[in-house]
Order: sequence, then C-alpha cells, then structure tokens
Amino acid sequence: MQKTKRRTLSFVIALGIIAILVFMVLFVFYDIPDLGRKEKYFRLWTIEKTQTEIPENSHMVYDYQGDRGLSPGRSLEYYVFEFDSDPDDWLEDSGFSNEADEEIEEKLSKQFAGEDNSIPTEYVPDFDKSYYWMQAPEMVYFIYQPDNRLLMIILYPY
Repeated sequence: MQKTKRRTLSFVIALGIIAILVFMVLFVFYDIPDLGRKEKYFRLWTIEKTQTEIPENSHMVYDYQGDRGLSPGRSLEYYVFEFDSDPDDWLEDSGFSNEADEEIEEKLSKQFAGEDNSIPTEYVPDFDKSYYWMQAPEMVYFIYQPDNRLLMIILYPY
C-alpha cells in the first residue's frame, strides 16, 4: 500500500516536471504565447533601422514572414498596424508623401502577386485608394491607408 502511494506520487511529480519543461520549450523557442513581444521588438527594430517610431496609439494586427529557403538575403516581411485615431501629425513629421508613386506601386504589387497569396486582402495595400508612403533605409516601405487607418510596413527582400 505504502509502495503504491509512493510510486503514484513519483509518477505525478515526473508528469508535472515534464509538463513544465514542455511549456518552457514552447514559450522560449516558439513564442507560445507571444504576449506582445513580437510587436515590442519590431517597434524597437523600426526605430533602430529606419529612425521612425511607430506611434503608441496603434497595435499590430498582422505579421507575415515569407519563406527564405536556402537563398541568401532577406525574405519578404510584412507588418500591419491599426491606429486608434488618424496619425496626421506623425505622417507629416515623419516625411510621408501623399502623392502616388507608380514605381513603388508597381514594385510592391508585383511582390504581393508573387507571394503565395496567404496575406489576407484586407491587409494588402490598395493603391486605387488614397495612401501615404515613405521609403526608409534597408529597403523598408511604409504605406498608410487613411480609409481603414492601417499602416503597412514592408521589408522588401534583398
């Protein structure tokens, strides 16, 4: 009787330790749960690489990282932030242009057409509507669409 209780207790403790280890592996290596770290690190990366700070009155609603495979360089990365209110002052201070740019439209449209179409259409820039844009260093493009208050940040592949 005593031996059975001891074995059962040992088994339960072993299962508990295994469950904790599995949770830690998922948490640390696979970002499950994310808890907003991806958004925080991307905001910091944006400041460091493009000298552009994404306003706090926005939150990340979508992110996509294309498959790079074995090719060198960077694959397409795509982040979408939704604003709580129009960031008119930020757009002006950051140097966004509201004049259409056919070269950027063509370049980005080709890129999105070439992807595996896993990016939902509501998060793809609609160049038929008004938009603001800015090209930053490191082949980073910012597209802001005022009709849905979405900021799309495209890290164009090298």
